[in-house]
Amino acid sequence: GGLRADPPAHRAALAACALGGDWQRALLVFEAATAEQPADARTYTALVHALVEGGQHGRALEVVQAMRRGGGEARPNRITLNLALRACAALEDGTKALEIYHLMQELGVEPDAKSYAALIAAVGANGDVQPAMRCFAWMTARKIPPDTHTMAAVLTACARGGEWQTALAFFKDMQAQGLQQNVYTYTAVIRACNRGGQWEQAMALLQEMKAMGIKPSVVTYNALVAVVGKAGMWELGLTLYEELCANSIQPDVVTFNGLITSCGKAWKWAKAVEVFEMMKARSVPPNAFTYTTLIRACQEGGQWKRAGELFNEACAGGLDMDRSMTQRARRGRGASGWGWDG
Repeated sequence: GGLRADPPAHRAALAACALGGDWQRALLVFEAATAEQPADARTYTALVHALVEGGQHGRALEVVQAMRRGGGEARPNRITLNLALRACAALEDGTKALEIYHLMQELGVEPDAKSYAALIAAVGANGDVQPAMRCFAWMTARKIPPDTHTMAAVLTACARGGEWQTALAFFKDMQAQGLQQNVYTYTAVIRACNRGGQWEQAMALLQEMKAMGIKPSVVTYNALVAVVGKAGMWELGLTLYEELCANSIQPDVVTFNGLITSCGKAWKWAKAVEVFEMMKARSVPPNAFTYTTLIRACQEGGQWKRAGELFNEACAGGLDMDRSMTQRARRGRGASGWGWDG
């Protein structure tokens, strides 16, 4: 009785598992649900949803394969296949995503904007912009209006491929078509500018989004800090940090790593240490990259003792430091031991 013979109750239990990302419990519920009768598409889909939300993307795709084999009432629907595409995007598996997309056509399932956003994210994951653009063209050919998710997916592919001109041209084209932009699309195009080292363009986009009343996120500021840092503009990076804090946005480890990197690049070891102290004051835990970058800045500034202390602090904190740095630290006797090749 109870849960065993009641499919709506099974689906409700699976939905609760999805909400909490409790994929293990979802498998147990599914097992109980299918003990007496085969699962239908809705029950399978509820399981796939729970697996995707629980980060079990490979398992989710296995369930979709089982549905295909089952046929009949277990046939995957658009919700199932969109979840499968999301799993492919998370796994950065463009080949599998295209298989799912072709399966949609084979089953007569109409893709929607969500389908294309996940498909584009999967095929563009390795920074190959052409397949991402091709999928976007398939969408427009089907007269499906692009949304901010599909636009952000294309722009992210451009960023990963370092194709800032393509990203900017696409962004401007979408604006010209009157499509509403949001923090995700602006951040994606700013990240593309970061990859291309286009700091002026990135800063202009920041001003534009603020003028439109779109509030930047910590990810937006992180991309801006990185791009101005590459240009040697460490002071502008700190100004951006102050702006971020003034807007009640919480900086994260990426923010501080970007600031420390830019200070180190400009030979400002004391400023890099100051940023590190600010990081600690905000209770943001440093990672191995933070220490490596800071140690390098101190070493290049001739601060051997400080570099050694930081190295010991990182190791005491259980961080896995760069092997070459470890070897040099062990060899080091005084200042000369802390030298390393560029």
